[in-house]
Amino acid sequence: MKLLAKIVIRIKRGFLPYFTNETYKRGCEIHKLSLLSAENGNDIFLLEIVYFNRNKFKGFLDKISKDEVNFQIISVKKVLEDEIRGGLLTVSGKTGLEDFNDYELHVLGASGLIIDKMDEDDDKIKYSGISKNVAIICGVDSRKNYINDLIKIHLSSEGDAVLINKFSGLNAFPIIIKFSFLEEFIKTLQGIESTFSAIRITYIKDIDELFMYESIFPEISIPMITQSYDEIPLYLLISIFHVLAKNKIELKDNNIGLVGINVSALRITRLMIKLGCSRILGYDNKEKLMLSFEKEGGLATTQENIFNNSDIVIIFKEHFSIEDIQRAGPGQIIISLINSDLGLDVIQERGIKEFLHLELIELSSLFPGILRGIIENDQKYLSDTKIIDLAKKIFNMNSSQIEADNRILPALFSDIHNRIPGFFDD
Repeated sequence: MKLLAKIVIRIKRGFLPYFTNETYKRGCEIHKLSLLSAENGNDIFLLEIVYFNRNKFKGFLDKISKDEVNFQIISVKKVLEDEIRGGLLTVSGKTGLEDFNDYELHVLGASGLIIDKMDEDDDKIKYSGISKNVAIICGVDSRKNYINDLIKIHLSSEGDAVLINKFSGLNAFPIIIKFSFLEEFIKTLQGIESTFSAIRITYIKDIDELFMYESIFPEISIPMITQSYDEIPLYLLISIFHVLAKNKIELKDNNIGLVGINVSALRITRLMIKLGCSRILGYDNKEKLMLSFEKEGGLATTQENIFNNSDIVIIFKEHFSIEDIQRAGPGQIIISLINSDLGLDVIQERGIKEFLHLELIELSSLFPGILRGIIENDQKYLSDTKIIDLAKKIFNMNSSQIEADNRILPALFSDIHNRIPGFFDD
């Protein structure tokens, strides 16, 4: 977590090097330094300090404050703490509104003109904000009302909304749907879909099988993408293309092992089989998910067998022990989607060829452009064929970097968001 503070401080002349050293020693960094004034052997500075740990920053301030002879803190402004009140997302009108004349012209006049234009044009939706509105949906258990959890979910969606607006020009709105049965969730989506141009589902509680997601798509008339069913499998497929190319191996010649089964694991199984992978092993501690995995063409087995016999192991859940990791052998490739060190010291000892930790934050490079792509091309969902096509094209964008580093996706602040919509044209 990167944070910023602005400090005005009086420093006794000659003690700036000591202050600078103390700043870095406490895990902080000086971003900007400006001399405001000099008087009586003291200099007054305005500093912007970047810090990564709130407690360490407090310790730094306490340390400096105790040396009253050489330092006097005049003011501290924790910039982000002042900015975050009210969350990350601001919703406002497009036009300026300063007086009653603005209200008559830009609100009453504009809305009246829109209604007139709608009567003249068959493509009515383009005259409303609906054509640029995206719903970010999270489905949660209606039997639970943990306000802290709901706020965390909402804040995460607000962050995604900021990215969507920045990189696609769409307006995204977080919505939390509380439901007990999938039918309730679908009915709520049907009730709100007429005011949005697309839906992005980031999470649905207890929905961990493909048919559950696939039962939603036919019921909704506007484009929809999901994190678990679409974005993570796409990211995984790009990552698989990366390790295959980097190590000069073919998918059809390798055994793939999946540790933990969920929606993303089930869909990547289906995608890899369509790409010619002949043997995919999988394990989960839920028998129901093992059966679903076999329906998609995988071979249900044990963790031991996966680590003993897979060339590429993909870890979705922490359904393994340190003993299982110790079965990994030289030449294996491990791709992990969980936050765990996985006994990395053991992995290094075993001579693993490559270890990739995929972080979901990297999905930020994908979903803004995908949303634009499905809206502009009027595609209701991402088919298996389209996922494979997107994965190949995005991989090819970044293939020149394979030997240089382990970046799987193009950087967030690259042209990725403008290029992805063009990939839907073919």
